[in-house]
Amino acid sequence: MRERKRRWLCRIGFGGICLIPTLLVVLLVTSRWLPTHTHHYETRISAHLGLVTSIQRVNHPRPGVTLLHELTLEHPETSGPLMSAELVEISRVGGRIHCIISQPRIEAPHLPLIYQTLHDRLTAKPEPWCPHIRLASAELMMRDHEDSHRLTDVQMGCEPIKGGPQAFIQFKVAGFDMPDPIHIRYRRHRETRPAASRLDLHTGGSALPCSILAPCVAALGSLGSDCQFRGAIWTTRNYHGWQGQASGRATGMNLDRLISQRFPHKLNGTANLVLQNARWEDGRLIEASGRLSASGGVISRSLLNAAVQNLYLRYGRRPEGGDSPLVKYEQLSLGFLLDSSGLTLNGLCENAAIGTVIRDKHDSLLLDPVQQPVPVVHLVRMLVPFHQVQVPATQQTDMLLHVLPIPTLVTPTTHKSHHRSGG
Repeated sequence: MRERKRRWLCRIGFGGICLIPTLLVVLLVTSRWLPTHTHHYETRISAHLGLVTSIQRVNHPRPGVTLLHELTLEHPETSGPLMSAELVEISRVGGRIHCIISQPRIEAPHLPLIYQTLHDRLTAKPEPWCPHIRLASAELMMRDHEDSHRLTDVQMGCEPIKGGPQAFIQFKVAGFDMPDPIHIRYRRHRETRPAASRLDLHTGGSALPCSILAPCVAALGSLGSDCQFRGAIWTTRNYHGWQGQASGRATGMNLDRLISQRFPHKLNGTANLVLQNARWEDGRLIEASGRLSASGGVISRSLLNAAVQNLYLRYGRRPEGGDSPLVKYEQLSLGFLLDSSGLTLNGLCENAAIGTVIRDKHDSLLLDPVQQPVPVVHLVRMLVPFHQVQVPATQQTDMLLHVLPIPTLVTPTTHKSHHRSGG
């Protein structure tokens, strides 16, 4: 009897020590392949990012490593994915989360939504929400209807630092000679009152295709698909709006797309812009200076006449072929200063008379203005036809008047005092 009890106790001990833990391990491993386990990760990621998350499968190949298969992120109020990836490997090393993303794809038209989501999560969430995260991908495809880009050597990150969280991305663009990666950094300044966000872009020795940022800055789409920028931009955003500065060089600007397709004049050719400094406040340009040059193309007589009438440029030699609405030009080159006092131009064409703004193969077509600075509103009049009102109420004039500098108000008293002192 005692021997039988001893045998039962041994069997129970074997079950408790060996069989039950084995079953628990099997159940744990099995549970990780259940739909509820995948849904758990979808819920957690959605809560952190504020995006609808879809994952086909989650598994754990080794301790501390999680694999997310077929990850898709969507905005809760739009249709279609913002971003997707075939595989995301997540691991934690020294308190930092590291992610390796395989074949990620971003829908370029949704970049403003992605930025806004990042901004909202970093500003609305308390400081502990922002962990140390590092993401890496050998390639990232940015897909667009008109132009797609393949980014390489992509490094991204998010971390809490003194004064507020920050995020960054650095990358190169396949198909372009880029000795240095492009650096973009986002920083939330919570130590200031009111709090503000800052965005910095530095290209180093590389040139960034402007079409990459066109979904976020619509005006860049008017520069053409071949336009590239080398330089630096920083801008801050608070409850007043955007303010910042930029300097650098833009090459390959498509004048036909910038002028002819937006205004009722013709000007084509490829232009380069050296921007010494540009400064804006509350979304409005305050000051800009630099040099614009283009070689070879055509310009409409209507634009030449409008430049003479509104910007006070002088004809050097009347263009030949009066019956043709278009005139061939060899070079366009000018320096400019634009601020609240108006627009100042300086003709810089080579092999022509001093002060030549635009020339053909024979001689100067247009020379420096006879009086400067020219009121900013005259630039609007030059680009948009003059009718019965001083500035036509059109989409083009609305766009220009909302971004160009505002002239300083001259009161009647000030005007009279200047009049008396002058004579």
